[in-house]
Amino acid sequence: MKTPFLLLFFSLLLTSAAAERVISLSPNLTEAICLIGGKSLLAGRTDSCTTPSSVTGIPSVGKFLSPSPERIAALAPTLVVSTPHPGRGTAQLLASLKIRFVELPDRTLEDYPALLRRLGRLLNLPAGEREALLAEKRLAALRRDAATVPENEKISVLFLAGIDPAVVAGRRSFIHQMIELAGGRNLAGNLNRAYVTVSPEWIAEQQPDLVLIARNASVLPEWLRALPVRPLPDPDLVCRLGPRLFSGVERLKNILKNTSKGNGSCH
Repeated sequence: MKTPFLLLFFSLLLTSAAAERVISLSPNLTEAICLIGGKSLLAGRTDSCTTPSSVTGIPSVGKFLSPSPERIAALAPTLVVSTPHPGRGTAQLLASLKIRFVELPDRTLEDYPALLRRLGRLLNLPAGEREALLAEKRLAALRRDAATVPENEKISVLFLAGIDPAVVAGRRSFIHQMIELAGGRNLAGNLNRAYVTVSPEWIAEQQPDLVLIARNASVLPEWLRALPVRPLPDPDLVCRLGPRLFSGVERLKNILKNTSKGNGSCH
C-alpha cells in the first residue's frame, strides 16, 4: 500500500525540484506569465509589475529600467525574462552571473501570441499555446471589424508617447496597430519606425482630430493646448503588449466614437 504513496511523493518532489524560479523584468511579461498559470513560478518582479494585484507580494528587484543585480542574484533565479531594452546591459550582467536570460520581443501585435507560446515552452505550461491561439483569433476578428470602417470616416489620431520632446508612435509600434484596429488612422503611420521624435510644428501640420497622451499632465505646453488632446485614463491598457491589450483596443474604440471628425474637438 505504501508504494503508490511513495511514487506520488517522489513524483511531486521531482516536479518541485525541476520547477523554474523566474524573475520577470517587464510588466507585460509578468501579466502574461500569470495569465498562463505561472504565478507560482515567479520569484521576482520589478516595481512596475503591479498587475495582477496579487503579484505585489512577490519580491521586487528594483526599477523597470534599472533592476538591481544584487537583488536578482539573491533570489537565485533559474530564468530571467525581459522585453528588449538596449542600453540596460541586462544580458551581459546576467551572463556574468551565469543566470539564464531570455528576451521576448514586444514591438508588434503579432509578438503577443508569440511571447505567450515562448513563455509556455520555457515554463512548461500548456496554457501558453492555448492562450496564443485565442489571442490570434481575437486579433483576426478585430482586423475583420476594422476593415469595415470606411476610410473617410476614420478619426485621425496622433499618439504622444512623450511630450518634451514630442515623441509619436510610428508604423512599427503596436500602438499604431491598435489605433487601426480601433477604426482610427494613425497620422504618424507613414513614419517607418516604432517611435519618432518630432517637432510641435510637425504635429500641428498634421491637423489631427485627436491627440492621445499616455499620461495626464497637469500643465500642457502652449503648443499642445491648441490641439484636441485627450489623456488616456488607463495608459497601461494601450502601452503594454500584454493580456489587457484587447481592453485597450476597446477603450480606444470608445474614445474614437466620442471624437468629432474634422473640427478638432473632443466630447
